[in-house]
Amino acid sequence: MLSGIAGHSLCLDYFGTPSFEEAEQGLSAHGEAPNSKWKAIVGQVGGNRAKLNLSLRLPVAGLQFQREITVYKNSPVARFKETVTNEKKCDHFFHWTQHVTFGPPFLSGRESVVSVPGTRGITSKGEKSLVVPERKFRWPFAPLCSGGDVNLEQVLVRKGFGFVASLLVDPQRDWGYVAALNTKCGLLMAYCFRREDFPWVTIWEENRSTSSAPWRKRTEARGLEFGTTPIPSSRRETFRQGSIYDTATFAHVPARGRKIVEYLAFLVQVPGMKQIEDICHAKKEVLVFGDKGKIVARVSLPTSV
Repeated sequence: MLSGIAGHSLCLDYFGTPSFEEAEQGLSAHGEAPNSKWKAIVGQVGGNRAKLNLSLRLPVAGLQFQREITVYKNSPVARFKETVTNEKKCDHFFHWTQHVTFGPPFLSGRESVVSVPGTRGITSKGEKSLVVPERKFRWPFAPLCSGGDVNLEQVLVRKGFGFVASLLVDPQRDWGYVAALNTKCGLLMAYCFRREDFPWVTIWEENRSTSSAPWRKRTEARGLEFGTTPIPSSRRETFRQGSIYDTATFAHVPARGRKIVEYLAFLVQVPGMKQIEDICHAKKEVLVFGDKGKIVARVSLPTSV
């Protein structure tokens, strides 16, 4: 799973490592979904849109998963619709995280910044961590292990280090987002999602710090992972910890029931933009705000999402 972590991976039905006993039974990192073979079916193609339907079954979890991706002619927007169906006769409590990861050449320490409408955060344990482990902070400044603070909107600050930090999406917002900007290319990549579906963003960075396979101290990556769960750990540890900042850390789907979420992604040109001030979702468009609160892009939405 780690060899294919770049891009958009799915963590389901847990976010993090399996327990010792689960690993003994063959379970791997981030649940069955990213470690299973998916079935792909080309859906509707024609007119102004094309659809791709992806599905898989999680036999251990007793879940069915479906993802529908729709792209539109002359539009930078991709629309995602995901459905989790519970095959069991009892309620199921689980983690559901979109593991979005950026890397070179789009990601560059000198030419890239990221943005999240985060409020309070907490850092996680880890070897060669750039930031102090298990420490609460206010976004975007986290405490450095070497002293002082670091702005986590900046990427790949120091080689030989990495970190994991979890953020609460601003409770005052209906929509959250994760975004990455390459200032040299003038390109902005972003995902927008309903906060009630995914109230947490986990930021993960690897900057040539891990020597084990598949990293070999060669990897540069920044993950912007939005989902139901803040800290990637075993399911047992997450459930034992309970809510954080008065916010749930898991999702649930009722017995024989289903849960549906929708979100979108887009890639737009933003020449001259140096920082991401905000991204706001309206009914018919997404507004991108840059330096000094200026609107630098309007992304028309081809659907009601």
